[in-house]
Amino acid sequence: MWIQYPLLALLLLIVILWLVTFVLRIRAIQAKNISVSDMFSVNRSAFPVHLRLLGNNYDNQFQQPVLFMLGLFALELDALAGPFWYGCAAVFVVARYWHSYEHVVRRDLLKRTLAFTLGTLSLLALWSNYLFYLFALND
Repeated sequence: MWIQYPLLALLLLIVILWLVTFVLRIRAIQAKNISVSDMFSVNRSAFPVHLRLLGNNYDNQFQQPVLFMLGLFALELDALAGPFWYGCAAVFVVARYWHSYEHVVRRDLLKRTLAFTLGTLSLLALWSNYLFYLFALND
């Protein structure tokens, strides 16, 4: 079951982002940098920039990565494996880590966009190849 490795790597990224966001938000409340009411209503405009970026990046992990996970599950259901799909999965996961790093740490919009584009292209390649396989199978 090869899909477990990219899934675990992606889940690790999500957990790390969640923990860092959680800890830094608690510290910001304790330091009175944000109010409990802002936290309760998730009024991100009142959050310091680094907390907004972390929150946005964490939310991003529930967009394209969900399509990625669905693609991996579809490949698993059809018992498909191969170097092409391994490569797409590896590129996607590495691109997500890179995207998060550029989004939260370096804050480099150009590199973040490149990472996003690379991840998007690998996701598109994975799904396109899978759909091509399904339609070719039915012919």
